[in-house]
Amino acid sequence: MKTCHKQKGCDCWDTEKEKCSHFRETDTPKNTKLQQEIAQVKKLGKEIGYGHLMSLASALWRKNLKNEYGFTVGAFIPTCIDDEQMDKETKATVDQYDKFISTNDL
Repeated sequence: MKTCHKQKGCDCWDTEKEKCSHFRETDTPKNTKLQQEIAQVKKLGKEIGYGHLMSLASALWRKNLKNEYGFTVGAFIPTCIDDEQMDKETKATVDQYDKFISTNDL
């Protein structure tokens, strides 16, 4: 038996409605922090492009890791194919975005 989220031990669960009788719509946030973050990323991704957004975010992450911890391992790099040519192009792109960040970071 499911119990009420408001009162421990309450057996007011309505199986038909899949909620307890104490439940109010206001008890469930309509716009959670995660939903807000998703909306912000979606908006920015549409404005500047998702690839550019991810590359900038990765460069900022690398800079932060280097400044705070002295390493950059773990900062994800958006890429498509795993081959030698792509690795060279990815490295060049990483270097380019790192330069953007080092010269334009606020």
